[in-house]
Amino acid sequence: RGAPRDVPSVHSALIAMPTPPLRLKVLCALVNAVVVACGVRNVFFPATPLPFIPDDDKFIAHFFPARLKTALKTPSSDEHARTAFVFQLFGVFMLATAAQKFLCVFGNRRTIGGLALRKKQFLVFGAVDVLLAWVVTQYRGIAFDVIGPFGFLHMLEGITFIGDALFGSTAVSASKEMKKASKSWDDVREAMARDSARKEKSRRD
Repeated sequence: RGAPRDVPSVHSALIAMPTPPLRLKVLCALVNAVVVACGVRNVFFPATPLPFIPDDDKFIAHFFPARLKTALKTPSSDEHARTAFVFQLFGVFMLATAAQKFLCVFGNRRTIGGLALRKKQFLVFGAVDVLLAWVVTQYRGIAFDVIGPFGFLHMLEGITFIGDALFGSTAVSASKEMKKASKSWDDVREAMARDSARKEKSRRD
């Protein structure tokens, strides 16, 4: 009762998606490892500096002065409770964004239109990275040497994402993949139509 031998398997229409360039993998891994660490900190320990991030103690002290860190556990401290809440929300979105980047860059997917989808994802990731870098550089409340590297890394990653989507391997392969996928599905539909016609003829006979 299975499909006839001349009907291509649906899996034959799935096209293996080439991996992103190594430079993007390395940069994505480095940047988002830090983002995940900061995201976890923001969600669960919003007033705790991370010792492996340079000047993170200055960053935390800007929002949570040492004399008021204990106020995070005090319901009556509205100001710092709000700050902690914003940090926690921001941490959640940091983790979500990092997870999507890891999935897109390192996920070994086989899917029709996968490269076209990845191209769009890279453009979105790049735009968000560039926007985040702009927001960081516009903030004057902290010395630039404290938060500037964070913005620079995201600007670099964003430019790399956009560059690969527009001019790199993703851009070159996306149109080819869609053409191959379209032809594969056309072959499947044609073979299934022939099979249906044979079955209808056999039923009538």
